[in-house]
Amino acid sequence: MIDVDFYRSRYFKVSTRFHSKVNMPWFVPDALFTATVIHSLIIVVWRGLWHFLDLALFPDQMSATALYSLVIGYGVAIATMSIQNYIARISKCLEKQILCKIITEDLFILTVCVAPVSCWRGLWFLQDLYLFPSHEQLSYWVSHATGYLGLIILGSGNSLLVRGCKLDGEMADGEGVKADLEYFAHFKMQETPQTESLINNAKDINGGINDDTNGGINDINGDIADKPKDKPCTEIEQKLIL
Repeated sequence: MIDVDFYRSRYFKVSTRFHSKVNMPWFVPDALFTATVIHSLIIVVWRGLWHFLDLALFPDQMSATALYSLVIGYGVAIATMSIQNYIARISKCLEKQILCKIITEDLFILTVCVAPVSCWRGLWFLQDLYLFPSHEQLSYWVSHATGYLGLIILGSGNSLLVRGCKLDGEMADGEGVKADLEYFAHFKMQETPQTESLINNAKDINGGINDDTNGGINDINGDIADKPKDKPCTEIEQKLIL
């Protein structure tokens, strides 16, 4: 998932398992449950998949397993993102069959999960092999600083967190299987009351300029039309008519 640092209204908002609001008395227990149980289970899934790849993908060849892990990760990402709209349509058709909808979405999400874990594993191993392998602390600092500064420069530091919790089947119209991967789309001007006001003001200004310009041109044309023609010009026109 990609998010940028420019949306102040949602920058610090993190959903919880039971969707409690901050002013509710059970918000703190809800937040603790989300952080300690839900997010811990996510890490357990990642660990299991990671070590399964360790066993199945060239366990004795560090470089090969890293490269193949990257290929699998990016391949699964491209494939699943290419078909996510079709899966979303299926999910939308199953709105009234909630159990079938949840099973469909969860199986798709489980498949998508292979992509980030496999990519993380491949990049991790490649850095262990080639990023200052004889200087561990330097390698760690360079990796940490490069990654974080890169996100900050791209305005995507907000993507670093695995935040919030969504319930299975709660999102309508197939949104539960769609991943936000459109980085450049975030930079389009959002339609807000402020931007609409600016656009309307610009239209008013342009309209005023156009009215003044057209009025000035009409006045000039009127003055030219009302101005009596010189006698020589009148005589020439009469001769041409004859």
